[in-house]
Amino acid sequence: MGSIGALAQGSQVASAPATPVLAPIPVDSGTQIIRYTAVVPMANASQAVLFGRASTWFATPQRRSQVYLRVAEPEAGLVVGQVVTDIDMPGLGNLLFQKQLFCTVKLAVKDGRYKYELTDFYFQDYPSAGTPCPGIEPAERFLDASVPFMTPRRMQNHQRQLQLVAQQLTRSIAGAMKEDESW
Repeated sequence: MGSIGALAQGSQVASAPATPVLAPIPVDSGTQIIRYTAVVPMANASQAVLFGRASTWFATPQRRSQVYLRVAEPEAGLVVGQVVTDIDMPGLGNLLFQKQLFCTVKLAVKDGRYKYELTDFYFQDYPSAGTPCPGIEPAERFLDASVPFMTPRRMQNHQRQLQLVAQQLTRSIAGAMKEDESW
């Protein structure tokens, strides 16, 4: 029996991967700045252990991202750095063009918990011969439909990339901060 007959009998065909469900972009009501933050309980983990895990996260290569450590204060339980992620933005037709998405990552640790904060998001085009020093665009700009030259598609594409990067970073941080169960 051919493949059409097999389909008629109910065999399954592989489908395209589902589009990930993305959380809304959190905007601080007072400052109108995008800010992903949460306090995560970590039972029986000391500040020193959590600080070590946070420092290790900053030293570990991330998918499509470069991580730059800026501040590490063990006594204060604070690790701060900048993450630069390469992203592909849809253009006209099937063309993709590359941008970078920057953000600040702050990890504060105390006995039994840590707090992550992702802020200061902005987009930047890659330098080129025509634009050796491209300008930056704060991510909040892509939440405002009244900005000149802002199309719904452009707004949606930038928001989606921001959501995907934030989701990837928060999952990566959560994975690094949990106890290593392989021992």
